[in-house]
Amino acid sequence: RFHANSAGHARIAAALAPAIGLPGSDDSWRRPLPEVAQRSALAWWAGEIAWLARHVPGWVGGLASRDRTPEVRAPKRPHLERLERATGR
Repeated sequence: RFHANSAGHARIAAALAPAIGLPGSDDSWRRPLPEVAQRSALAWWAGEIAWLARHVPGWVGGLASRDRTPEVRAPKRPHLERLERATGR
């Protein structure tokens, strides 16, 4: 379960931006993250159970529905494309 969330992806992008020379990038990503409040054991277990309930059924269902042939999926973007900066930020 080690994967960046949306805030983590934004931080990774902010760290890479100066490396590729994006104008307007800075080193603000280096600032420490805010302290996270400690959770009780009960709250921790509740979070773990909620995660399991949300993710395990889809994973098990996916395993059960697969046949013996490898899954073939078309790429979302098969060719290189120029990305435009989103407006409104």
